[in-house]
Amino acid sequence: MALKSIRLLLATFATFFLMLLLRETIPAPAPAAPNAGSVISIRASAWMFQSGTAVPANPTQKGADWYFDFPADCAIDPTLGYKPCSVNYLVTGYSGAITPGKTISMSYQIDVTGSPVFSYRINPNNTCSSGSPGTVRLYFQQAGDDLSGNGTYEFYRWFSTPAALAPGSNTLSVLLAGANWISVYGKVGDDPTAEPGFAAATANIANIGMAFGGGCFAGHGVNIQGRGTARFTVNSYVVL
Repeated sequence: MALKSIRLLLATFATFFLMLLLRETIPAPAPAAPNAGSVISIRASAWMFQSGTAVPANPTQKGADWYFDFPADCAIDPTLGYKPCSVNYLVTGYSGAITPGKTISMSYQIDVTGSPVFSYRINPNNTCSSGSPGTVRLYFQQAGDDLSGNGTYEFYRWFSTPAALAPGSNTLSVLLAGANWISVYGKVGDDPTAEPGFAAATANIANIGMAFGGGCFAGHGVNIQGRGTARFTVNSYVVL
């Protein structure tokens, strides 16, 4: 009886060590590769809200497209100093360079109920008037950005000419030339002080996507004021 128990125990140990061996030799699934080339994935899980509050981690898949709903307006949080309810940056990973002279293009649709207002008054220090509602811009970010905007990091994030947010279908296409893009502090990419930074950023892109803002700031967020809702759906995002 004792011998039988010992044999059973040995068999159990052998099975355990075999399972450990198999676990060590079977490689873990590789993470999804970032985008590179012309067609950017519209798989919702590949996109993330890089900055924003009262939004999920990723947009929502709907067929071949993805969408998100703009947050409703809210009060300023005194501990933060701004309204914690906006969409700011929405990005997906990109590996490598995009040659100046190419065009970045996004097709999208905005569906509303009621009469919402696309507001960029998220922070009290946004006192500029752009003469339009909130805007969307194409956006890319150089690898290694620390998000401070200090020194050379001013030139790690670039924002295209804007499109006003309004109901309906639209395509925002912007040539990758310095004259069409601004830095964190609003320097145009063909300004002599900004040209080296623009060239360095286009040669080493880590993220690509879109930014929402208005007034003084290209990417400080948009939410919905008034009565109604607004949904932003992306149909395609390409580099041509």
